[in-house]
Amino acid sequence: MESVLRSSYISDLINALTPLAPNRHQVDVGGLPAPVSGGIILPQQSADKVLLIYYPVDPTPGMPGYFKYTFEAFLLFVAGDQLHIRYLLSDTEYDAVKQMNAATDINTLPTAEKITVKEHLETAVYALMESLELKLPSGVRVPLLLQKRKSSGDDLSDMGQLFTLLGRGIYTKQKDINEIAEALYMAWSSPTSFITFYPDFFEEGDLMEIDEEEDYALFKHVLLTFIPAVYCGNQFSPGELELHIAALTGEVFELDLPEEETVQQALFEAVQQQLAETGLELLGLDTGEDHYCFMLVKKKDTDKVLSLAAKFRLPLYLPE
Repeated sequence: MESVLRSSYISDLINALTPLAPNRHQVDVGGLPAPVSGGIILPQQSADKVLLIYYPVDPTPGMPGYFKYTFEAFLLFVAGDQLHIRYLLSDTEYDAVKQMNAATDINTLPTAEKITVKEHLETAVYALMESLELKLPSGVRVPLLLQKRKSSGDDLSDMGQLFTLLGRGIYTKQKDINEIAEALYMAWSSPTSFITFYPDFFEEGDLMEIDEEEDYALFKHVLLTFIPAVYCGNQFSPGELELHIAALTGEVFELDLPEEETVQQALFEAVQQQLAETGLELLGLDTGEDHYCFMLVKKKDTDKVLSLAAKFRLPLYLPE
């Protein structure tokens, strides 16, 4: 699913707001202390229209007690096909030109802060476009704050079933299953919200290792923290594969095949045949990296697991 922060969508929003200038369009969003707002400004030194968006947030430490909230200010403009976003924290909604001069490129923010700030901006843009009846493709991700939780009930249930089957009985308490399913669902449906609601999930620097451009990279990263999985290079010996399977089963695993046999297809066939005798099957996960990621499922659950994985666009496959 793609972000609403695309040059084409922002251009549509700018065009819709231009006739309202110099007034701003406001939208109430449940859960926020004040409306989000958007309007158009035309800097004297440029002919480009700039979209100015305000998103209300809790007051910062040190602000006078009479402040119930403050604002994140976003300035967006499209040059060619490129979307540029500048950001700063503002005490008030006034002096937009001064704010433009003081704002910084959103991409220069620390990773964790950038993720949170982008989620706020996505929420504001999506809410403004909905309010102005601007159509968005179904593939555009709905920000978490705007999601209709009742419609995700089946998805949450399916997510819980998916990782429970992949976990092969590790999780038995429904409370744990529900909590993990909610975390996984958020990582899948609204990855930019995940760091906001689960700030302690990552060690320092972990976020830098996640490819923001890869589809569902965060979802796969979070999922693999909850299920047994092993990694190995794209070339491996029979002995290495035996060790990996043993790590997943917790028991010694020995392949029954000629010693000289090293063709990977034959190795996988032998593994699947021997695992089937114990009711298990080997699955691979495409992580987008130059290595294998393996996990085990009960053979009777394979079809269901692959069906659920397809629903969440999780690239599981039978190694061959």
